[in-house]
Amino acid sequence: MAFVTSTRIQVQYVGSAYQFSGSCPAAANLVGNGIEGEQYAVVDSEKGSIDFPEGKDAMSVGYSRMVWAWPNEQITYLWNGEPETKWTELNQFNQSAVQSSVKGFTFDSSPVANEIAACTNVISKYNQALLGGMLDPASAIPDFLKELEDAGIDRVVQEKQSQIDTWLETKES
Repeated sequence: MAFVTSTRIQVQYVGSAYQFSGSCPAAANLVGNGIEGEQYAVVDSEKGSIDFPEGKDAMSVGYSRMVWAWPNEQITYLWNGEPETKWTELNQFNQSAVQSSVKGFTFDSSPVANEIAACTNVISKYNQALLGGMLDPASAIPDFLKELEDAGIDRVVQEKQSQIDTWLETKES
């Protein structure tokens, strides 16, 4: 068996597989749900519903489902118990979404690059410790916020707001 050692060819393959899984239900189910009979079993072929194979569950099946990470989850099977109207409801929900007024805005961070670097260092100092419960939030969060202020977070916010305001003015005219 020959292995492809070219990174360019490997990336092209992954890109092709990604695109193919968006239009081919078999490919979408393979990458999204795994191998039929090993990671899932068809429960009702007419309704297109699946479940874990007998004797297996999410912990023992050996595959993490991530149909949402692929181009078109709406061509994959529905899991047993999901409503047959799932995709219709999802499409209606997506169509009713309110778009942000700043959709399309791109922040130029260069005027505050030093402040962003300093804030990033502060965040790195506190993030894992706070999230992991290693610091008392009652004292650590005020310290964290003070250090962010000292690092220039207000300047970053001001710069971004100024750019948004300018962008919105040019967008409206």
